Amino acid sequence: MTLAADAPTATSTIDRRYPPIAPSAGFAHAGKSVLFLTPNFVMDRRKKSLRGVEVFDIQLVRHLVQLGVRVTVIADATWRERFDEHFDGARPDVVFTPSLRKPVPNSIVGALIASPRETKAFDVAVLGNVARGCLPGAELARLRGIADRFLMIAHRWPSAKTVAWVNKRACDVVSVSGYVNDAFDLHGVEPSVRRAVCYGLPNADLFFPPDPPALNLEDPPEATPDTPVNFCLLGSMESANKGVPETLAVWNTLPAEVRRISRLHLASYREPPARSELPDDVIAHPWMASSDVPPFLRTMTCVIVNSKWETFCQAMVQGMLTRMPTIVNTQECLVEKLDEGGGIVFDNDEQLRDAITRVATDPAWRVEAGRIARRVALERYVWSSERFVNEHLFADADVWDRSARSRTAS
Repeated sequence: MTLAADAPTATSTIDRRYPPIAPSAGFAHAGKSVLFLTPNFVMDRRKKSLRGVEVFDIQLVRHLVQLGVRVTVIADATWRERFDEHFDGARPDVVFTPSLRKPVPNSIVGALIASPRETKAFDVAVLGNVARGCLPGAELARLRGIADRFLMIAHRWPSAKTVAWVNKRACDVVSVSGYVNDAFDLHGVEPSVRRAVCYGLPNADLFFPPDPPALNLEDPPEATPDTPVNFCLLGSMESANKGVPETLAVWNTLPAEVRRISRLHLASYREPPARSELPDDVIAHPWMASSDVPPFLRTMTCVIVNSKWETFCQAMVQGMLTRMPTIVNTQECLVEKLDEGGGIVFDNDEQLRDAITRVATDPAWRVEAGRIARRVALERYVWSSERFVNEHLFADADVWDRSARSRTAS
């Protein structure tokens, strides 16, 4: 899949948020049926913002509907208003459970409602986010003859119990990174289980570089206090996982000449700290809706990922697609994205300080690194729902085996 560097052409609000697709000529799976069971939709999350994995699930379901696949989603009743908003124009069938709030009871009740005892209801049952908390409902659905096949999408490491269920039920697995895929081996996945690595941003065409470029790419100027280098951490800054205190501690040790031409943006907070609580060159942003992230990134220069734990890191790929270098720690799922360049890996505070200094003071390097990053992201990390359908969701054994040898999403 190839994306242009200019802005998307979708005009409606919902299409700008979730770019639509249409099936290619010869698409052969319209009319087939899928049950979609993910822990993200069978929890009460009314007071919480949508996370990256939930945005992915929404976009995937919308794409399946747009491809002509008949989709039924099991969801907690508290998702009604959000479903009305986010599935406008591409709505699946929905089995709403009573507001039981947790995956285990909701998945069981949903399986009872969605799977008539007397007949197979679906061609494939898709289990999202390693079916965390949903295995009792998945097993009940299996016993009731819900589908010919089960396919699990693994956004995170599986538990030993999950891998045991996968082995016993010959459930296919699509992991979001090699790092997650390898975790199945650690828990003794059977060789007979079909596995593949396939993931990327389903809304990747929203993330494109500034046009015209914010600087002359052929002869980039030095940064100044008036035109600083803008570094950012992206995600929920209240989360201890994002490494905000650790990054700030390193930022405060930067040489004065680097801080003079640099800014650190913390994006974003549900309750931002007071301006007086942060240094003058550190900016805390109020919470951003997902639709606000692409234009914000086009004002940035470099994404820093200092999280304690990631399994894919959409923020990193969003930065790469926006043609900027990334500075990341040594987690495998981050390092594998920089195997051709496009950023800097750090292993301690001194290396993080040196990396920030390099990006801030070497404009020619950061422009070239940004070019590499965008090329790699376009080649590897753009999600194609149609490819997922053709090569995994409804694929026969030969097609699956051929596609599983590729560890990219497009």
